Amino acid sequence: MNPEMKEYLAKRSASAFKRLWAATEGVTEEQARVTLRPNWVRQLWGVGLDGSLAGVLLHVAAWKAVVLEGVLTGRFPSEEAVKPTEPGWEGLRQWLRCSHEQLLQWMDARTPEQLDQPITWTDFQGPAATLFTHLLEHDRYHTGQLQLLRQYLGLPGTEVD
Repeated sequence: MNPEMKEYLAKRSASAFKRLWAATEGVTEEQARVTLRPNWVRQLWGVGLDGSLAGVLLHVAAWKAVVLEGVLTGRFPSEEAVKPTEPGWEGLRQWLRCSHEQLLQWMDARTPEQLDQPITWTDFQGPAATLFTHLLEHDRYHTGQLQLLRQYLGLPGTEVD
């Protein structure tokens, strides 16, 4: 990976997270817990996805925490093994932010060559940069879900690009 690509990945990660974070602002605990889609389709890796804002955010935060522990220790825990450090909607938001910031710090501390090194995790085997690309795409995807759920709740949308 060339240095420009590392910089691009960092900028896109920051942008994706900014939009995700904005989609969680101005939401009360009660609004976050409303299950708007009780028949939400469960996916294989779908921890938290229950049709609520809190469920979507739990899902995104859990995967950031799983990847963070995996890149730090070489052992990727199950999605059920990671938990927010504080209760409630704000605790969930802060867990998400903390994991995201630590992932960016980990990536920033690596050379482009180190980001090209393979990581193996269940069915995934590829460069660390590819895993980080997936995380930023994951943020973007679930930002769309948060925006839709906000609309269902009658909350205003937030800036998207």
